[in-house]
This record gives sequence, C-alpha cells and structure tokens, in this order.
Amino acid sequence: MNSTQFIKIIDAVDEGVLIIDENGIIKMFNEKARLLTGVDIKPVVPHESGKLRSGDLVVIVDNRLGYDDGGLDVAHLERIGINTDELAYDDAFVAVGIYDDPKSKGELKVWKNKTHSDHLIFETMVKKHKISTSINLKEKEVLIKIDETSYLMNYAIAIGHMVIFDLHLDRLKFYQDRGYSVRNETVSELLRGMPFRAKGIISDVTKHDMHQGPVSSDVKAQDCSVIDKPMAHVLKSELLFKMVEQCQLDEVDKIDYTYVEINQRPTLCGAEKLEDSKLIMVKMIDLSDANELIRQRNQLIAMLEKTTQQLFVSKIHKNSVGATGITGNSNAIQRINFLIEKAAKTKSTVLITGESGTGKTLIAYKIHKLGQKSEKTPFVSVNCTAIPHQLFESELFGYVKGAFTGAEKSGKIGLFEMADGGTLFLDEIGELPQNMQVKLLQVLQSKSFYKVGATKPTKVDVRIIAATNKDLHSEIENRIFREDLYYRISAFPIHVAPLRERKADLYSLIDSISMKITESMEMTSKDISGEAMAMLLGYHWPGNVRELENVLELAYNLSESKMIEAEDIILSSPVRINTQHQTLKSTIEEAERKQITKILDETGYDIKKTIETLEISRSVFYEKAKKYEIGLKK
Repeated sequence: MNSTQFIKIIDAVDEGVLIIDENGIIKMFNEKARLLTGVDIKPVVPHESGKLRSGDLVVIVDNRLGYDDGGLDVAHLERIGINTDELAYDDAFVAVGIYDDPKSKGELKVWKNKTHSDHLIFETMVKKHKISTSINLKEKEVLIKIDETSYLMNYAIAIGHMVIFDLHLDRLKFYQDRGYSVRNETVSELLRGMPFRAKGIISDVTKHDMHQGPVSSDVKAQDCSVIDKPMAHVLKSELLFKMVEQCQLDEVDKIDYTYVEINQRPTLCGAEKLEDSKLIMVKMIDLSDANELIRQRNQLIAMLEKTTQQLFVSKIHKNSVGATGITGNSNAIQRINFLIEKAAKTKSTVLITGESGTGKTLIAYKIHKLGQKSEKTPFVSVNCTAIPHQLFESELFGYVKGAFTGAEKSGKIGLFEMADGGTLFLDEIGELPQNMQVKLLQVLQSKSFYKVGATKPTKVDVRIIAATNKDLHSEIENRIFREDLYYRISAFPIHVAPLRERKADLYSLIDSISMKITESMEMTSKDISGEAMAMLLGYHWPGNVRELENVLELAYNLSESKMIEAEDIILSSPVRINTQHQTLKSTIEEAERKQITKILDETGYDIKKTIETLEISRSVFYEKAKKYEIGLKK
C-alpha cells in the first residue's frame, strides 16, 4: 500500500485522527479532524503575511460587538477614523476606514435591533473602490465585497469579519475566511498592530500577480498545510495538550474519550501512545455522534460486570429516555442510571443528594417505577419544606376521629398510609423537625406508627426514598440532623452532580427538553443558533436542569422565527465581557511575556532549559511564544 492509498483510507474514517511526534509536531491530520477543528482545506484567495500599515483600507463587519472579536471596542475603531457614542456592546455594525490616516474619516453603520430583518446590508465607495457588505442572520454568513471580489465567511458563533486592502499596491492584503479561533487573528489585535499570517499557497507567480493588481475570486489555492507544524500553532486547547503530554511522558498509555474544546469547538477526544514508537495518536468525534460512542463504550465496560448490569446498560441505551428517563451522556449520568436500576431491585432506603434543580425527584420516581410490578402502586411525594412543623405528625401519620379540636369527624389518612405497598418520597428531608426525626426513625425500624390519638399501631409496607440539597454531615456535626436517622435513610446513597460539572450533558438535555416543550406547548421545533448555543455552554447554571428548562421554554416563547437566537436566551446572570477582567488579563499576559523573555535571556535561549525553569510543557511554551511574538533565536 502506498502513502496516497493510506491517506485516502485515513480520510475515509468517521473519527478525526491526528498524529503528533515527541516534539509536538503534527505528522498526520485527516479530513474529519480538519472538519471538527475548523482547520479545513478549501480554495482560498491567498495573501502574504504582514500587519496593518498607515493608508490601508480596512473593512469590518461584526455581528455582535465585543462578543467574539477579541474584545473589540469603540476605542479600537479610532485607528480607522471612527469616533462615536452610537456603538455599544452587542450591536451589529459595519466599519470602513483608512488605517492611521488623520485626514480620513471612517464610515459606520450600526444596527441596534437585528430582529426586523434577516439581511443587514451596507454599501459605500472609498477611493474608486466599491465596497458592499452584508450580514445574513438566517444563513449565518458575513460577506465583504470589494469591487468584484467577494470574501465570504460562515460563522457558527458571532464573530468579526475583516478585510484589509492595500491601496498603495491596489491589492488584497488580508482577510478572514473562518474567523480567528483557528489562526488567532482577532479584529481588535490587528487594529492594535499585531501581525497576521499568510494564507494560501503563495508562489512566485502568485506574488507577481498580487503586486500587479487585485486577485480574482476564482483563484484556487489551499491553506498552508498543517503537517510538520507545531500542534500549538494549529490547535487551541490546553486540555488536549495535557492529554498528549501525559502520553509522551509515559504517565499513561491511553486516555479514554473525554469532553474537550478544540478551537472553541466541542468534541470528544481520546489519546494513546502508538506501540513501539514515540508518536501519539489523538482521536476525536463530534458530540453529535457521542451517543453511539458512549453506548458502545459502556457495553464493553459492562461485559466485566455482572450479567444484570450488562443487560441494564444495553437497555438504557436502546431507549435513553424510556427506561430511566435520566438524560445525559456524561459518565456521572450513566453511573446514576446504573444505580437507579440497582436501587429499583431492592427495598433499601435511598438517599439522593445534590443541588436544587438537578432532578432528584425524577430519579426517585424512576426508582419507584422500575421496581414496581403494578401500575397502580402508589408513589407519594411530600416536600418537607411545605409542611408547617406543628402539622408534620398529623400529615405523615394521620389521626383518628376526635383526636383534637378541629379534627375531621371521620379522621384522616396520613401520607404513610397512602403510600402503603409503594413508595413515600421525602423531598428536602434535611428540613424535617428533630421531634419528627425521632418518630421517622421509629417507623423505619418497626414498620409501624401510631396515628395521632390512636392507641393501636398501624402497620405499613412502605419504601422510603429521601432527598436533600443540604450537607447532612455538616448538619449532624451541628446537631441539627440525627446521625442514627442518617445511617438508616442512606443505605443506598445516590449523588447527582451539578450541571456545570457535566457540560457534555447539555446537548442531549437541550434536545430532550426542546422535544417536551414542542409537545406540551404544541409548537413547531426550533433550531438553536451557534451564538445561543455558545451562551448556553458558557453559563454556569446555578439552577441546574430546572433552570435550563425555564430558559429554553422562555426562549421558545420569545423566538419569532424557526431559529432561537442569542437575544432569546435570558439568563439570570448573563455571560458578558467585563472590562475589568480584560484589564486583569492584559496584566497577566504582560507578566508572562516578561518572565518568558527573562528566562530565555538567562539560559542563552536554550529552549529545553527555559521550559524546565518555567515548569510548563513544550506545547504550552511554543503557544505562548507565538502569542507574545517572542523570537526564539538570539
């Protein structure tokens, strides 16, 4: 088999495959990997490397100011002759001007409200050059056209699109075709004088053509190959670099698939050291394919477990919302699904812990549902925070005729008796008064209780499931919760991790919740834009799944099209750029740059000694050297 045939086979694989040598250099990068990371090969209009110079024509089209353009703000636009109080964070705009030309005044078009049109268009003339721009909100495209040459960019999240035209040579100087996340060239950085890299294959003939005049839009060229380039120059992901480094240092032979963002794109990544070599192979899949991968992975793990567990894993993946109803792809949720199956087969008391909104009630109900033979078996749920302390005993145990003044003449059946033969779910059991904690302990021990005013006990066959968002260990230390009751109710503990610790579940949760919303509200299904999805992924979800449900339901009600946009996502503490954080970030970056330069000087630019002194990985060192434009040769 020759190398061409081998490359064709690797490119046909469904997974992204990336091979790195011991120096962090890319040796193979298949088509799927290019697609998943945004480093896709396609025809482009080439240009040389360089930076903005005085007299260059600058055209900027930004869908949302400051959101994903490197922290662009109004002050940066002063470099192209634009001084305005009209433009604010989150606005869409077009800015056209001459760089560092005090005699030239730039042009600005701002859209404060983007809901009135799917197509935002602006046209102007600058020194005999016709400039046309548009933001297509429906198709998620940004177009900049100078004379007859078009520079189109598709975007998944809001992003600034920029074209620089050299008016002295009458030719293209720079443009973005996939945004900055892959190449680290933000609009704000370029306006501040940072350099940009070459694009496409620049041959001697091409250079001649570029200096003679504008390049036509039908030029066929490829992005510079990523092969033999440092991984840190192509990919942006600290977690991925750490995975590769662990394999390189023989800390592990293999790292299983885990959630990793590469170039701001969510993937599942695994890494392993190739046998008898120093090469590291990274495999990645799109999270849209994650369900199938996790199903296969968990089935393999299940083969090492008991037959019952193996059958369960197979069953929950055949119908992820049927058997257990607990939606999610993370290891934490798959573990909970397994525990639900196990708990359903026992009569032990179950204690479910976790923050509010994580789905403790749903877990309790599914344990009950899976463990009962009859559909008529009762499931009685009581929120302990909703019952006044003085009424707890009569509500839980009931009372007999004439038990106290104001009692019903026929007496009352309590919640324990209502749940006879089934399950009593005590939600927020940490709020149970101490006098009731003693009585509950007695019921759990004797399987019987006395109604208020009764002289004979009532026997019941009730399975107790309790839940709390409190730290009961702390409550025990503070003598608020009885230790003996804790051990009685926690025979089978289940802990539910908060949503912020299992972001990989967001995709399947959003799909599941959206389906429920469309069915219950009789609405048509809506897609979620990349901008909106980025907001959902970046949020910390203090209210967990319950908050996610509320946010999505409101978004469906606010959206006036088939697409939920970022404007429809209302969060309790919205993700916003903080200028103080930006200042802090700049301070930290400057300190890093100075420290790296200082150590390089002290070691005589010995890269190995510098890395050892800084105590960082090789990949991180090269990434920071590139970021801060630190020359590595003295």
